[in-house]
Amino acid sequence: MKRPWIGVQYWENPIFMHWPVPYDMLRPLVPEPFQLDTFHGQAWISIVLFRSPRSHLRWGSGLFSLSSLSQVNVRTYIRFYEEPAVYFLTVYTNSKLSVLGARWLLSLPYQHAYFDGESRTSFRMKQTNGDSSGRFSAHVYPSSECFIPEKHTLAHWLTERYHFYTIKGKHIVKATISHMPWRLSEARYNIKQNNLLAFTPETRDPLVHVASSQTTYLYPPQVRGCQALAQF
Repeated sequence: MKRPWIGVQYWENPIFMHWPVPYDMLRPLVPEPFQLDTFHGQAWISIVLFRSPRSHLRWGSGLFSLSSLSQVNVRTYIRFYEEPAVYFLTVYTNSKLSVLGARWLLSLPYQHAYFDGESRTSFRMKQTNGDSSGRFSAHVYPSSECFIPEKHTLAHWLTERYHFYTIKGKHIVKATISHMPWRLSEARYNIKQNNLLAFTPETRDPLVHVASSQTTYLYPPQVRGCQALAQF
């Protein structure tokens, strides 16, 4: 990236869980003018879970830092002017500061949640407002050697995404992260509870990977256009 990064997080063994979803079911959840991206005609939805024991801004890291950040992202895949990106449907985190900042700065759908029983292989979360739809619990275990997914494969298409888009007011906003290519392991899993989205297919086995830990850099968001004009 030519622009300087403004924040950094250390992502500890992120877990990627992916489900194929009918295009027509997912399309209404992605606003225009974003194009719902597909892999060989198939739309996907993903749950990404990670912990970050170290998160801070580039400047004043001693004053503006977060410890023991946990997060669950529910996302799908989009294109805007042919650029691949992700679109967040919901984001759950234990950081109230992150919730306030993400909502105020980017109008992102952040929700505060309580995380319990966390370890390298387990994740348990429930929304703090008591909403029964915001609950997730799973155990995930790596079951293969690490590999870097090759280009044009589904694993690469799902994980190697470095931009996300959102709409704040009438503006289309793009945010960017950067990190080294993911080193993934195939994984075994046991999902005990998943109420994050009503249409997550319980009858379909997800594609699950565990990634090696690494540092991720955050860049300042950019206004990329006006929603109303982009629809014409």
